[in-house]
Amino acid sequence: MTGPGVGETLIEFLVTRSTDYETLLSNLDRLGETVRPYLLATLREQAGAAAGAGRPAEAELLEFLARQASKRWQIKVNDQGRPDFAALVDRAVRLDLLDAFLVFRAQPDVLPDDPVPVAQKLLGHYKGLTMHQRSAVLAALAMAAPDSPMSAVRARTWWAFSLMERARGEERMGRADVDRMRDRRHALFHAGRAVVALHGSGRVGEHPEAAYWAYSMLAQAHRSLGDLRQGLKVLLDCQRELRHLDDDGQRWLEFDRIVAIEMSAQGHHRGALHYFDRALDGLRDLSGDRPHPLQLDLLIERGKTHLHHGTLNAASADFQQAAETAEALGQIPTVLRARALRASALQTRGRNREALRVFQENLATALRGGILMSHTFRCALAQQLCFMGYLDEAEEQYLEALAELRQDSSTRSVNEVGCLAGLGRVAEDRGDHDQAMAWYEESNRTSLAYRRTIDGTVLLANALERRFARDSSRATAQELLPRVTELHREARERGSSVGEFVTGRALIVCLTRLDRWAEAAELSRRLIAEADERTADIGHGVGEATDDDSVKERMAFVKIFADRPELLGERFALLQWCRDVALRRIVRTPWPVLRAESGGRALTEYEGLLDLLHGHGDQLPPPDDRSVPEWCFDLHEEVKARDLLADLALGPLPEPPSVPQRLIADERRHLAALRRDLTRSALGALGPASEEAAEQLTSQLSAVHTAIGEHAPEYTRLRQGAPARLNEVRTLLTRHAPPEGMLLASYFCGNGATYCFVLTSDGEPLRMRRIPLGRDRIEALSRRLRTVFNGGRDPDSGVLLRPLPARRPDKRDTSFLTELTPLLEPFADLLAERQLVAVSAHGPLSGVPFGALPLPSGTLLGESNAVVSVPGVSSLRYLLAHPVTPPRAAVAVGCAGREDDTGLFEEDDALLGEGPWRSVSRVAGLAATPAAVRTALGQADLAHVTCHGFTDTDDPLEAALLFSDGRERPSRNWEPHNVPAHARYLLRVRDVTVADAAPQRLVLRACSAGWGEADHPGADLTGLTWAFLRSGSRSVIAPRWDVNQQSSRELLAAYYRRLGRGEPAWRALWEAQRELAGDPSRPWLGHVFHWGAFTLTGDWR
Repeated sequence: MTGPGVGETLIEFLVTRSTDYETLLSNLDRLGETVRPYLLATLREQAGAAAGAGRPAEAELLEFLARQASKRWQIKVNDQGRPDFAALVDRAVRLDLLDAFLVFRAQPDVLPDDPVPVAQKLLGHYKGLTMHQRSAVLAALAMAAPDSPMSAVRARTWWAFSLMERARGEERMGRADVDRMRDRRHALFHAGRAVVALHGSGRVGEHPEAAYWAYSMLAQAHRSLGDLRQGLKVLLDCQRELRHLDDDGQRWLEFDRIVAIEMSAQGHHRGALHYFDRALDGLRDLSGDRPHPLQLDLLIERGKTHLHHGTLNAASADFQQAAETAEALGQIPTVLRARALRASALQTRGRNREALRVFQENLATALRGGILMSHTFRCALAQQLCFMGYLDEAEEQYLEALAELRQDSSTRSVNEVGCLAGLGRVAEDRGDHDQAMAWYEESNRTSLAYRRTIDGTVLLANALERRFARDSSRATAQELLPRVTELHREARERGSSVGEFVTGRALIVCLTRLDRWAEAAELSRRLIAEADERTADIGHGVGEATDDDSVKERMAFVKIFADRPELLGERFALLQWCRDVALRRIVRTPWPVLRAESGGRALTEYEGLLDLLHGHGDQLPPPDDRSVPEWCFDLHEEVKARDLLADLALGPLPEPPSVPQRLIADERRHLAALRRDLTRSALGALGPASEEAAEQLTSQLSAVHTAIGEHAPEYTRLRQGAPARLNEVRTLLTRHAPPEGMLLASYFCGNGATYCFVLTSDGEPLRMRRIPLGRDRIEALSRRLRTVFNGGRDPDSGVLLRPLPARRPDKRDTSFLTELTPLLEPFADLLAERQLVAVSAHGPLSGVPFGALPLPSGTLLGESNAVVSVPGVSSLRYLLAHPVTPPRAAVAVGCAGREDDTGLFEEDDALLGEGPWRSVSRVAGLAATPAAVRTALGQADLAHVTCHGFTDTDDPLEAALLFSDGRERPSRNWEPHNVPAHARYLLRVRDVTVADAAPQRLVLRACSAGWGEADHPGADLTGLTWAFLRSGSRSVIAPRWDVNQQSSRELLAAYYRRLGRGEPAWRALWEAQRELAGDPSRPWLGHVFHWGAFTLTGDWR
């Protein structure tokens, strides 16, 4: 704004808006460089005019303003008469970005050689300076100094930061939504240009702090626009580029903390735990063993990640350590927070009384310390009391908390909403539904008063849905219809998508109770359309589109209208849509472990499809010439065993002789590079930020395989790692089944039911059966069996059991296993003519010892037939790809505990004397260190390992075998929760995975070494068996429970004798089991505890 009249306008502004002298000076500073000459000239001109007109007071005021402005705007000079840099910075602080840039650009000779660090130090002495002002000065300075080192990088970075700060300020004020998004998009642009300039400068290693800041700013900009995935990718790109160049421990400690929190928020829990561990290690390096405030944040956040990951023991331990550390630091609020989180973890583990004590202790501490927010601790205690059924006590705590909140206007807060909802839940559990609805209505009104509309609406709508579920009468639906309709209308008018979907579903249920099916279906379709529109809006913006709401609304339609035959086709189409979305997510995820997790999240959609096809397949249009069971078989295999399948597809395979050696060499190089990253991914050391590297490697390998496909198309298909189709599996069975015949039973374990698919080697038609057993019940029975054999607290009776006595195993009841007999019924009539049964388990079924299950006749399956385990039907293509060759070199590894008879552990090489191998080596006693054992296993064709084992039910990657540390043997009586103190004795799953080398055949005589508990719904096989198979073993024999040393030694001795006679592995193991069980002089050996623990997983030949 320049030109005639500008000076007069500015003078009027100064006079009318400056209420005191300080405000006057501040307003002078705010004026831009371009208007200052006009103002100064006008002040002097009007002062002269006022004096000539006889107005001395006005003339004196104007002269005073002119002197102050001239003095204020004068640039300070140094001893040489040159402008002072500090003065330029002082002036720039009072200007906007453009004017500050002009000030610095006008005085290039005043700027130091590298001005930004100097200015940062000067600005550190300013008080009351906002981050926006500070960053604007630094951005302007960096832009005005184009010839200084890294100036473009710093300019763009500080400019981006300034824009982000301005957007945050607007957001805090609750205004300028459009401007805020524009600032963030501009910040993204400048941060991106900063990173480009960084690499263009060639000085990344010289200025690690500026480089780190540029990457961090780019990540923040992506996150602020909702693109969390890209933000995380930028952070890990920063790590790859800078970490090896910079040894600033404090900087990388903070980096690890941020990455861990980001990964955890995005559901990448295993990777998050890796970064939390690294951050805590870094903190110990910096602070030693002294308690540190940052340790609290890291422990609490890691504990929350463990909680979401399902590793509940580890979560409890982290929260406990955080509470103790906070107590040592005197931070009582943090003590209470950590205790509350620990109590939540205890509750999730079923330890309700212990959780209740913690909540009570928290409340007592808060009251003793006079903590103002004691109502939060009352509500937490009330929630636990309500969960345990102590309704009167819960109501008392909720009412006291409400009274504390409503003492006066200063104590009131939005926490009233949760308190009122808690009272509603208490009344609901009592059966007083009118009072419950009154509380929920008051909760909704309170949330509206605090402008937290979603909270109250969702709570009330969910309560109404529960009311409909309890009381399906038409009268109740008619009574509540007006309120549900009004609630949904209000949510639509407020534009709340969450509230609209939740209230919409409640209204749909209400309409169905009134038999108004057409209206309900139409409303459900409208919600689907709105969810799709919302997804499309997100997809057109900067953030990444998500189909979660669209999938959720479609699955709600499928569930609500499950009994409406006229909507069968529509339900099928919706399920197909959800399956397509899930499949795209699986296929587009480059890392196998994340791919498996994506498959686990899609199980509900696949279970819905299988249920619909099983019950109504003859009424639905076929997709092709496959029958319904054949189509269902391909569907169930499509979502199983995704992580191991990808590992096997990139593992060792027979190289086709028809392919030119040049292509084979290229493939080996790319496979080695990709497997290194796959290994790190499996351990959680990489996150989605490295997807670009994985995609690049995969693309290069794909080009090589395209060229190989011209010479060996079948080999190329094998390397692609796609799930096997039914015809491929039939061919494999026909080709590799023994003369005695075999059948394959492949399972899909859903939440409500399990599906079994049965194939035989002699061409019987495919069978598909639905078994009314869901995941939770199967997992409970599997864990109970392990407790019965290994000892521990019985989950049903609560009795603490000792380990099973070897000579009286029949004294322990195992009749509960008959509940799993339906798993065998689909193929019980096919067993007589086929001796081998291969089981492809799924989810919790991987922990079920099928050989120990009773058939409908009462005979155990392992007594009538040999049983082997297959880690996914598709994996057979890889495990059976190699020709059967007798192992040439065998190794016997043994290490006893300090308390053991060493002869029972360290002399098993004698068992191998009658085997088919040419040589047997021995690694035993103190020589059996984890490193030596890892080397020996990688060099052997067959390995026999005898030691103690440890299975971590929280983290399968921590399952381990115990060996010597080179100086002493391990104790068998160690505390599993103290793994770090025993690390020198352990060969863990992590170590096996990193080594990526394993014997072709492996036998583990170590307690529970074959046990593997899925750590997410998409996992089938975990623990040591998974690690060795992915690292190159084609078969693993290991026990599912703690074995008896004497009987297990005899069993394996008989196994090796039969191998020496040329029997295949499956028959050798089965005959050895039958021989042990049939010893008439020792009838206790006939119990499945002795003969049924060992399972052969993989290649049965």
